[in-house]
Amino acid sequence: MVWRATQILNAREDAEGVEMPSERTLYRLFDRLAAGTHATGSATTRRSVNARPAGPFGEVPACAPGEWMQIDSTPLDVLVRLDDGITEKVELTAVIDLATRSLAAVVLRPTTKAADASALLARSITPETMRPGWSEALRMSRSVMPHRRLLALDERLEHAAAKPVIVPDTIVCDHGKVFISNNFRVSCRYLGISLQQMPAPSTYRSRKGPRTGQPARRPAPAINDSTRTLIDAMLAQRLDLREIWNRLMDDHDVSVSYSSINVYFRSRPHVERHAIPHQQRQLPHASVRP
Repeated sequence: MVWRATQILNAREDAEGVEMPSERTLYRLFDRLAAGTHATGSATTRRSVNARPAGPFGEVPACAPGEWMQIDSTPLDVLVRLDDGITEKVELTAVIDLATRSLAAVVLRPTTKAADASALLARSITPETMRPGWSEALRMSRSVMPHRRLLALDERLEHAAAKPVIVPDTIVCDHGKVFISNNFRVSCRYLGISLQQMPAPSTYRSRKGPRTGQPARRPAPAINDSTRTLIDAMLAQRLDLREIWNRLMDDHDVSVSYSSINVYFRSRPHVERHAIPHQQRQLPHASVRP
């Protein structure tokens, strides 16, 4: 397709002087546009997907800040020294605005509790005060936001940092016990926030696109940094996933599932998965994949 698109561009008279991006950039753009469409797959698969009936759930557009926000927790693969001197892993709980894709509030805790989730709601609607040692460039008055007009509405913005202050209208959460607790529900009701729970993962898949996921939690395999380094080194040797899995288990004594390696491999957009030449992938007079 990239080869054909290059031919069409060269044949146009008004395309003189247009610089083509690199093949890696074009493939990366094509993978984004073709996500969930099976454009390079089997025609039978495309007909089967298009023949499916429309599902009960789909994507909801967010047109204004605070119209749709999502809250979720995800564990971090890092060790943090706590106040009592104990080293433990922590959880990241964040509130994300879908319209602006900005983090309204973030909290790190060893274990997220309902009080922490309620505190996130207060932080999202409260200006962040400048702290000692912060650069003056972080002030809201130095940002592109209409600081003078906002200062007339709230005097706390005089010494505020350039952090978005977004009042949630609707918050979407999963079925975590923290977000379905009575404490969090009461906090949302007190602030006038509509709380909606996401359906089960098997029920909110769109008909013509990927499932409407959660920006606060990106699908990541349970692989630490040292294991990723070993996998990257084996991928550079052109080893297949099954052989990589066997070497991790036998030679390096790393206990990891094959599905985790497969998910990590597919989540890396920079991996040259089609670098090995194949006769059926070659186009005439071109060395690019279709």
